[in-house]
Amino acid sequence: MALNVSHAFPLQEKENQSLIAQITSLQEENFKKSRAVEELEKVVEEYTSITERLKADKSKLETQVQMFYPVMSGPSLSVAYRLNQSTSGSLQTELALAQSPLEGGTGAKMLDETLDKEVLLLLQGPNPEHMALEFRGLLRKMKTEFRSEACSVLSTVRRHLDHQQTPPEGSTEPGLQAVQGELEARRADWVLGLDQLAQYTDSLEKELIKMASNMRRSHTEILHLSVRVQKQENQKRQLGEELEQLRTPQDSREASCQAGEELEWDAEFDLLKKELAEGQEVVATVAETP
Repeated sequence: MALNVSHAFPLQEKENQSLIAQITSLQEENFKKSRAVEELEKVVEEYTSITERLKADKSKLETQVQMFYPVMSGPSLSVAYRLNQSTSGSLQTELALAQSPLEGGTGAKMLDETLDKEVLLLLQGPNPEHMALEFRGLLRKMKTEFRSEACSVLSTVRRHLDHQQTPPEGSTEPGLQAVQGELEARRADWVLGLDQLAQYTDSLEKELIKMASNMRRSHTEILHLSVRVQKQENQKRQLGEELEQLRTPQDSREASCQAGEELEWDAEFDLLKKELAEGQEVVATVAETP
């Protein structure tokens, strides 16, 4: 029996070393998991800051886009108002869509459809170059009609004067020349005014085109920022879920490890007590034997 006791101690020592090795490996695994959790928390914080900056940029761009409407609502800029009315409804819809949270693939699909509609509206909207050509054609028509009207007035005055008094040969008509000179002067003034109006219209059209392009660019940036914000939020949510998944198995593993270790130590202690009792019985039996 003493031989059995001597064999039990190396076996117990070997099992203890195995338990120590398992505990060490579990501690290393827990340390790695803790480092992974810390890294994930840092990534979540970084994504949170990026999301906040993107939201701030989106709000700034929305404010800039909304500032375009009061500027272009004046009576002298009715052309710009008509130019942007075709995109105002879709822009407001897009801003509302950007402010509302999207859900998974359905939100991305809705955003893609809205973006396609917006591009189609921009392609089908009024063309500033076409409007400029129409306005220049109207100016040319006004000049032609003015010249024909002036010629008609001159011919009417000439017929009226001829009907009243027939001038002698070689003489001039001072009254007719005065009327003709006055009409020519007025026509020159009108032509000059129309040319100035055309120049002003050209500059106004350039400014309107610039404002419309800025507005469309801001709108596109808002769309891209909305997509980026949604992606950041999805990634943040996914990282949070992974973090919770990492924390839950770690806690359960630690609890099960502690419980298993306590059970193993209790079993070893009971086994040692039993072997010690058997050894004492053997010693007592040997002592009683004569």
